[in-house]
Amino acid sequence: MVAAMHDLSADRAIAGWRSVGADMLAGTQHAIARFPVAALVLLVMAVQANAAVGGWAWAERLFEANGLPLATSAMAALAIALTCESHDIAPALRHAASLLAAAAIYAIGHFDTAVHLYEWTFLAAIAGFVLVGPFIARGTSDGFWMFVVAVMFAGLLALFALLLIAGGLSAIVASFSYLFGIEVPESLYGHVWMTTGLLAAPLFGIGQLPRTFDQTITEAAPRHVEASLRTLGEFVAAPMILIYAALLHVYAAKIIVSGEWPEGQVGWLVLTFGFCLFAALMVLHPFLRASRPPMRTLIRIWRFILPVPVGLLFLAAYQRIAAYGITPERYLLVLFGLVTLIVVVLQLWSRFRGDIRPMAALPVLALLIASFGPFGAIQTSISSQSHRFERLLGNDGRVADSQQAEASSILRFLETHHGLDVVALDEADFSDADADGASPIEQVASAYGVDLQAGFRVDGPNFSRAMPESPAIDASGFDVVIPSLAIGTNASQPISMPGGAEISIELEGSAILVHRGETTVRFALSTDQRAVWADGGERGGERVDLSSGTKRLALVASHVHGRRDGPTVDSVVATVLLNQADWN
Repeated sequence: MVAAMHDLSADRAIAGWRSVGADMLAGTQHAIARFPVAALVLLVMAVQANAAVGGWAWAERLFEANGLPLATSAMAALAIALTCESHDIAPALRHAASLLAAAAIYAIGHFDTAVHLYEWTFLAAIAGFVLVGPFIARGTSDGFWMFVVAVMFAGLLALFALLLIAGGLSAIVASFSYLFGIEVPESLYGHVWMTTGLLAAPLFGIGQLPRTFDQTITEAAPRHVEASLRTLGEFVAAPMILIYAALLHVYAAKIIVSGEWPEGQVGWLVLTFGFCLFAALMVLHPFLRASRPPMRTLIRIWRFILPVPVGLLFLAAYQRIAAYGITPERYLLVLFGLVTLIVVVLQLWSRFRGDIRPMAALPVLALLIASFGPFGAIQTSISSQSHRFERLLGNDGRVADSQQAEASSILRFLETHHGLDVVALDEADFSDADADGASPIEQVASAYGVDLQAGFRVDGPNFSRAMPESPAIDASGFDVVIPSLAIGTNASQPISMPGGAEISIELEGSAILVHRGETTVRFALSTDQRAVWADGGERGGERVDLSSGTKRLALVASHVHGRRDGPTVDSVVATVLLNQADWN
């Protein structure tokens, strides 16, 4: 009898494991059959990543170049498949559209420099299209809200699958090494995490995505979730947003009365305000119909409290752009203001009033426009900064001394965003360093007479300088070299000299102090030398020879910080040259 019960229990356990395995396999097969293009891209990503983990140099370079393009193309294929599904398009057409979308998005990501891609906005736009795509020209706000919740839940399940599968397998593999002494290659852990994170877990997650797009709130929302969200909206979100709005309106009134321009950071405060407002309206959407004060007040007036803050945003952005040109951040700030105004205007039509789908879809479209191409954030910023640079040029085609810092800042911006060719002279070789070893930015700066170090100079009572550095240092006359030593107002850590003596070095504003035991030797820094460091420029990185009696010391500074009065040096990073005989 006992044996029979034991056999029955074992059979049930085996059946349970088989059921779990069958469910996981069925879920993976369901994901592959439903989203074959996305699954194929994930497989390619996983193969490349595993080859890179395996130590193949070509695979490392390939995955570094293709990682982001493949990830965005997988999301694009998923978004198009869901959009086609919601419109009841035949599977063959759906898969063909997914393949075309994946190829197009991959091409944009792969040729990022050519299209001036702004990567994070591109990634955010494609991810957002997964959510809003199925509700283009169809569906309801309630259905959209439920679909977003379902997608978030699927993402959470994928994360749990990653932690459980990869974490569990890693623990099992580690057990063989620590418990039984079996050597396990370190790369095996990488293979486990890459395969799970790029293939198994995502397939499991997208296999959980709903097939229906019109589920209502009453069908699925638990009562305790509804109660929690109501409490969050009525006692936290709504009061905070109303207070925030009141502060911005008071500040606007202050500007009108005083006639002053708004501060530069006001735009980011308005961005935060708008983001919090739209997030609250979307998250709490299903429960707004039966809301109580102050949420009811917020619902009634939110479209009326946005224009004034957006006006502040435009004023602040105009002030910064007029002075410093367009940058990707300012572009996105203005873009947010435009999207906000469009959302407010849409409230004039009863069809869109209270509909959260435009609140989500318009930012996704705006981010996509900002991501690449001639109207994108990067290309627009490059055009703005290049025109700003051209205005700095004098009749001789060179930049005046008084505008060196501004010109240097513009060139560094253009270098970062691959836009130096816009201002480069025709004869400039732009592929690599020239025969003298000058980089492209150094070639352009030399052509226009721009001091690249000027961009690091800060007006005011303090200064901070990054000096021109040379890979070779003249050490003639010295036999001890201490590279990149940070010297401040406190003595450095003890430095062991080749002969066994220990010294420490300290800065005293107008002198370098070298301590050896109870003895301190003072090397005075002349006013002229401190002025050279404060000014920066080409002479700032030259060797400085100092002496105190028969002892000698030399410095080749790379970074100097201090105060203009004097001037006084507070800290310096320098290569220090000494003679061993002076300290034995």
